[in-house]
Amino acid sequence: MSKTTVPAIPAVTPTNIQDVAAAVKNLLDIREGLIGDPLDANVTYRDLLDIGVVQLNAIAANTALAMLHPPVYSSWSEADGYDPTQDFSPPQQPENFIGTSGLATVILQWDNPRYRNHSYTEVWRSLTNSIGTAVLLGTSNTNFYTDSVGATSKTYYYWIRFVSLADVVGAYNGTNGVSVSTGTVGGSDLADLIVTAGKLADSSVTATKIANLAVGTAAIASAAITNAKLANLAVDTAKIADGSIVNAKIGDLAVTNAKIDNASITTAKIADAAITTAKIYDAAITTAKIGDAQITNAKIGGVIKSTDFAAGSAGWQINKDGAAEFNNATFRGTLSIKSGASGARMETTNSVIKVFDSSGTLRVKLGDLSA
Repeated sequence: MSKTTVPAIPAVTPTNIQDVAAAVKNLLDIREGLIGDPLDANVTYRDLLDIGVVQLNAIAANTALAMLHPPVYSSWSEADGYDPTQDFSPPQQPENFIGTSGLATVILQWDNPRYRNHSYTEVWRSLTNSIGTAVLLGTSNTNFYTDSVGATSKTYYYWIRFVSLADVVGAYNGTNGVSVSTGTVGGSDLADLIVTAGKLADSSVTATKIANLAVGTAAIASAAITNAKLANLAVDTAKIADGSIVNAKIGDLAVTNAKIDNASITTAKIADAAITTAKIYDAAITTAKIGDAQITNAKIGGVIKSTDFAAGSAGWQINKDGAAEFNNATFRGTLSIKSGASGARMETTNSVIKVFDSSGTLRVKLGDLSA
């Protein structure tokens, strides 16, 4: 059978996470014997134990080493009398420790350890390049470790050290940590319309992230702009459409005299019978404001008289019932004086005086008798 081709694991970049994951799965499936030639599958120490190639020693059978943490990177057996749990030699310092990153994941790798009783590798992390601030993330039984940091555009510092089957801890890979920065999401990494409201934290969109004139009316919900969102004096006349301020938007008594231009109230704005006496100033109506022949009998009270009228001595007066009093009078034409009770009358002209009785018979004639 031909050897199964093992896929290479590409370096992780912000745009190839899926490709890396597919390559890792393919590799694991080959080593598990799920795909490819079965001869290329990994053989575990349990497999060797099952077929009698290796045996558990007494110490391993009675301790937590019953799962047989074998020296993965070096061979040993009970035949030479070696007991890995009693080997207190310090593990070697890790070599070629590197880290690569994706958007929110860091993958750490290092060379296989080269001492006989290796157990596992500790992985430490810090936000600063100081081993004193680092915390233990976990352990690895392989020569790689995946740290799902869950954040983009972050820089972390990592250290590793080996621990032996005798629980002896080796030196860190170095004083300085390995610096790894997670990637950022660029515009080309996001499909159109992929960022929904649920992906934006409350209050996360600031003014500097919104371009001038970028928010159109379609992006503002009806009734969404409250008074608290409008600065004082922010609404000018250009923002108010003609005829848009209705009566309901003007408070009672809100329009003051200063808001009404001189001569701006026309007759069309004054309702019929709307001007009451209280609204006309005393002596405010002059003769120029009263049309000729506009004062009828109905507009005259019980009497018209001169300002100096004194009954029987001065001035004049005309009563509405017909009685009158004058100082002097000039008549052109006939003056007829008639009794309202008997009907007798007297007529006077410039040349003759005639007196008639109640039946209309002329009784007296003075002056020009021919008239």
